[in-house]
Amino acid sequence: MDKYKIKKKSLKALAIWIVLIAAFFLLFPIIKLISPLQPVNQNAETCPDTVLGDKDTNFQIKYFYSADCVYCLGEERIINDLVKEKGYLFSIEKYNIDLCSDAANTFGVIKTPSFVFFDKKEKAYFTKDSYLPKDALERTICKSTGSCF
Repeated sequence: MDKYKIKKKSLKALAIWIVLIAAFFLLFPIIKLISPLQPVNQNAETCPDTVLGDKDTNFQIKYFYSADCVYCLGEERIINDLVKEKGYLFSIEKYNIDLCSDAANTFGVIKTPSFVFFDKKEKAYFTKDSYLPKDALERTICKSTGSCF
């Protein structure tokens, strides 16, 4: 019978894990509400919700994000820095995947962050479904536009 006894320390640890998991599931909706990635216009008729850079260039980036995407917070900062530095080389359209599901489905985007790199002149595109560090975005813009940083 001794081998089935549960120690008090084990019960205490289990109780702590249960409380932490419950707290996470209770706080998750609140975190989503206060996320800085909330779109300016909150309806599907205004997709994309933000357009940055030079709209007349041939190279366009479609960026898909979600308000509950942790990696999207870092990507936001990188995108804004690139637009400030070299926004004349490209345009970027930002889509909230929760509101712009039709646009996401058009390009086969199912997760965030995701990028669709679009050459308007050749009407060709390719997608990247992951977080991209600044140097990777710079290289992609460089290869696609011929103007390197």
